[in-house]
Amino acid sequence: MSQWAILVRIIGTGPATASELASSEHVSQQAIAQSVAPLKAAGLLQARPDATDRRKSRLDVTPQATRLVHAVARDSWLSRAIEAEVAPQERDALEAAIDLLERLAATELDHPHRTPRSTDDRSR
Repeated sequence: MSQWAILVRIIGTGPATASELASSEHVSQQAIAQSVAPLKAAGLLQARPDATDRRKSRLDVTPQATRLVHAVARDSWLSRAIEAEVAPQERDALEAAIDLLERLAATELDHPHRTPRSTDDRSR
């Protein structure tokens, strides 16, 4: 079971023990342990005691893992949509629009010392 599959499965079905993951994917517990260790080290998975059996621990994703999986899914969808719907001659316009949207998103309108950009600044 790949590291990515582990994250996606736990996000979709909830916390699981390593044994449950191994059983559902028909792999050994050693294979799961080899996939889980780097995810824990990266802060993407955490082990918590099982609520009903304190001898077991359940693996759960961290908020960082959830953000990562959702961002990759969103980016993957967007990439496919751009490839399918945006003509090659339209891609420069899309790039310019993205630059403008990023600049707008970074704007701090409520900042008391912010002055609007001059027309010269906008034509970069």
